[in-house]
Amino acid sequence: MKLLVISHFYPPLNRMASSRPLGWAQLGQKLGHSVTVLTSAKHEFHGPLSLLPDTSGATLIEVEYPLVGLMKRLPSELLRKVAFRVLKFLWLLRALALVLFDPRLKGVDVVISTYSPVSTILLGYAYRKLRRKCVWVVDYRDLWTDNSYRAGRGRLAEWYGRKVQRVLLRAASLITTVSESLRDQLRKLVPDKPVTVIYNGFDALDDAEARVTTADHEAKEDACKIVYTGTIYTGKRSPEPLFKAVNELLLEGKITRTQLQLEFLGDRLGNVPQLLKSYDLESCAHCPGQLSRELSYQSQRNASLLLMLGSNDPGILTGKIFEYLAAEKPILALGDEADSAVGKLLSSTGCGVAVGTDVEEIKSLVSALVREKRFDPYAPIQTEVDRYSRDSQGKALFEQIAELQDAPC
Repeated sequence: MKLLVISHFYPPLNRMASSRPLGWAQLGQKLGHSVTVLTSAKHEFHGPLSLLPDTSGATLIEVEYPLVGLMKRLPSELLRKVAFRVLKFLWLLRALALVLFDPRLKGVDVVISTYSPVSTILLGYAYRKLRRKCVWVVDYRDLWTDNSYRAGRGRLAEWYGRKVQRVLLRAASLITTVSESLRDQLRKLVPDKPVTVIYNGFDALDDAEARVTTADHEAKEDACKIVYTGTIYTGKRSPEPLFKAVNELLLEGKITRTQLQLEFLGDRLGNVPQLLKSYDLESCAHCPGQLSRELSYQSQRNASLLLMLGSNDPGILTGKIFEYLAAEKPILALGDEADSAVGKLLSSTGCGVAVGTDVEEIKSLVSALVREKRFDPYAPIQTEVDRYSRDSQGKALFEQIAELQDAPC
């Protein structure tokens, strides 16, 4: 089988969204398929370029942005933002020409377009129209419309987006997404198309990685370490309930500053520095910025507790929760309630608990962790955890693709 994955997010861009298409490309190669990845050329303005896995087995087609050097030399950030909008359109035209005429893309059997941006769907649609016998999978990591993170868009834009999607998705063979809630919304959008859930999943660490990180953990001091890795959106995800709980525990004398370290890894931490200052927690916090994927994994495995931040959107399951499962450490989810998708997953796997914004509950859990080295909600059920490995989820996708290959297009 010849597989084409179309994705903006792909190594070396070190974002959580890069892991999903990377996992499919790697699994496709393991299963003996010929894999090609079509992506944009990466630049520093996209984000950290430190994700460097072995991608040598796949054919990588990186489409450069026209006039990108000129855009970088513009004198103001506003001008660069305006210019980049134009460049993205020019990029789409260049990528479209490759999809239609590049000999490396002839004879593709399966195309997977993973959204966002919209261009990934447009390019997949173009190839599907060119080669009607191929299977086209449209993957939604996030929703194009009716997305709570884009609540500022007007009604007209939402209406138009839904209309365009319905037209494009008529050509889709299969629609995939990351949670049951998003699946239900997509089924309402296109009720005549199959929509299935393929969780983001996690990459299991090999034995060598596990030995290195475990040894590193044993060599560290006895302080409890609460670790968060990733992006924080001010107003959407907030660690403030934790900061308030820790501040109160310190004032009450139930813990000391030397017993606890708060570690936040990432290059976009929102208002975390300001919150740390306002709750007088700077002395027990560490914010080293963006780390490599390997160092981020080590920090997770060296943690006493992993911090998950949500916005109580009941259906959202980000890739972060699955990455945390692989670390084999307790997980405390803030913002999300027990009946949310995150809360249910933590309960079913025995890997942690979702407490919403309940400061008293957070105080109780953190106090027990620091003083007694215990976190009662943590009792992993390994068979449940294994269901969410990236290989397991990827194999489920490839099985569905195999069933579709003989179906009429």
